[in-house]
Amino acid sequence: MGFSGSTHIAAIGPVLCKVGMGQLVSVSVNRKGLNGNTLTLYDSATIAGIGQAKVLALIDLVNLTSTPLIYNVIVANGLVADLENGTPGDVTIAWD
Repeated sequence: MGFSGSTHIAAIGPVLCKVGMGQLVSVSVNRKGLNGNTLTLYDSATIAGIGQAKVLALIDLVNLTSTPLIYNVIVANGLVADLENGTPGDVTIAWD
């Protein structure tokens, strides 16, 4: 499967990657995080909506052993990525 876009994240905080129906294709970890760093991916059209959104993935960026992570998961509303805790890793999220 291909992808039509990607989002690069290297700072703590939520990022709106895509609005509308589509697909989470994969996550590539370019650099691991430290001190409890995680990446949570949500099916949400807004950053404000992640509290009620479906969690698509919760990735431990400290203890991750392989990348890329292939998902090919349908999202109904959009895609929000939230890099949280510790020293942030560096990730690239591919979506369609």
